[in-house]
Amino acid sequence: MAENCLEITPVQDYNKADPFQFVFDSDVLSSSENKLQLILITDPICSTAWSFEGELRRLRLEYGHVIDFRVLMGGLLRSWVDYDRGGINKASDVFCHWKDVGDHFSVPLSAEVWKKDPLSSSFPSSKAVICAFLQGNDFGFKLLRVLREAVFIFDQNISKMDILIEKANSIGLDIAKFMDDYNNYASFILEGDVQKSKDLGIKLLPTVILSNKLKERFKIEANLDYACLESMVYKLMPEVSKQHYDTSVISLISRYNSLSTKEVTVLSQQSWARAEQELNQLRELGLVDLMEFSTGNFWIKKG
Repeated sequence: MAENCLEITPVQDYNKADPFQFVFDSDVLSSSENKLQLILITDPICSTAWSFEGELRRLRLEYGHVIDFRVLMGGLLRSWVDYDRGGINKASDVFCHWKDVGDHFSVPLSAEVWKKDPLSSSFPSSKAVICAFLQGNDFGFKLLRVLREAVFIFDQNISKMDILIEKANSIGLDIAKFMDDYNNYASFILEGDVQKSKDLGIKLLPTVILSNKLKERFKIEANLDYACLESMVYKLMPEVSKQHYDTSVISLISRYNSLSTKEVTVLSQQSWARAEQELNQLRELGLVDLMEFSTGNFWIKKG
């Protein structure tokens, strides 16, 4: 269970001016006393978060029955005015940063959007994701994924409203409600998310904080290694049993429609070579298309 995961940090002193209490207990999460409560602090344009989509998908598949998920938007890029974070202070800096992240984690991403049509802010896409979550957790996770594919794979500027509406419509959201929530509520909720992230002392995205009914809490920042995520679950709920799912590559492609090679290795629990071999077999059968990037491969179900 990865007992030596150095990335896992116990969260202490939560009874002293406890920011966790408000985040965990002020909403529906508090109604499930026998479940773990998970907060994911992220952003649609966070390249490190894109690198760990597979790990969080596997966590939902294996332990979703004992975890309530809550997603907070971390407010990565309000605007470029006076922006300076991690050596990045202008749009052109992001191109090299994304390429470095893609190389480091072997995940496909283009980064050409920062040359062709650079984003002005991550707040519009964050508000869109919030609106999707208001229509249900499944919708929220779907739109977050679709927007990430749009910007990381297809070089689309997801700070533009027409793109956000197109993607919201593509996953079957109630567009009238989406627009009403976007115009009237999303900004308020987003500012609340950003403030909660500050109150929680979040420095890196993505961050996962996991809590049990005894208010024991652990967090893991940036590198969401699956063994470490699973170790947190067992530390907080030792008696837990994981749910099994079909790990065959064809089943995973059918379930998700599009996956990176890294995601397939995580979800199928196979080696990189074996995953690529099976994916290429599906390609030869005409079942998937391949998009090749210098940082990794991306596979899309046909039909």
